[in-house]
Amino acid sequence: MVYLKAEPRTLLERVGQDPNRPLLQGDQPLETLTRLLSERAAYYEQAHLTLQVDRMSCRLVANRIWSHFSKRHHLD
Repeated sequence: MVYLKAEPRTLLERVGQDPNRPLLQGDQPLETLTRLLSERAAYYEQAHLTLQVDRMSCRLVANRIWSHFSKRHHLD
């Protein structure tokens, strides 16, 4: 499992307008997201790999994940 960790403001910018995220459609989506992250932190932190992705491109994130698991499982 991989945890793509980001600050609440970054996450809100990325998914806040998505109609498939009903919990973020209320009046205070940043506060809601911050609360949800706090409530779920113990579960997220169980991931095999955690990447702080606030300033990372999708390509860089994918490369970091591939690099981590390919070294761990000798994939090429």
